[in-house]
Amino acid sequence: MMNDQELASDEDTPCKDHPDAPHGFDRNASLSEDRYVCECEYWEPPQEKQMDQERMDDLLYEAGLTADGCWDQLDEYDRNAILRYGQLMVKEVINVQESMLRNGYSVWHLSDQIKKHFNIAP
Repeated sequence: MMNDQELASDEDTPCKDHPDAPHGFDRNASLSEDRYVCECEYWEPPQEKQMDQERMDDLLYEAGLTADGCWDQLDEYDRNAILRYGQLMVKEVINVQESMLRNGYSVWHLSDQIKKHFNIAP
C-alpha cells in the first residue's frame, strides 16, 4: 500500500502533452515501481529526420550554387537566407497540399496539382 508521500511523488510525473503520446495504465511498470505509471511516461516522440548533407549538397549543385565554389563564396547571411527560402518553399508545398485535400482533391492528383501550382513542367 502506498503512503501519502509516495502518492505525492506520482503527481510529480505529469503526462506528456505530445499529441501522439499514448495514455493508459502501464500494468508492468506500475507493478515494478509500486505506483501508477502512464504509458506515456517512457514513450518518446519519433525523431524528425533531417535532410542528410549529401542530399542537401546535391540540391545546391542542381541549383547552381556549388559551381566553382559559389556556395563557399557566399557569406553566412546569404547561405542562411537560401536555406530559409528552401524551408519556406517546403511549407508552401505543405499548405497547398493541405488546401487541396480539404477541397476534395484525391491524394492521387496532388503531385500534378502541386506541379501546376508552382509552374513546374511534368
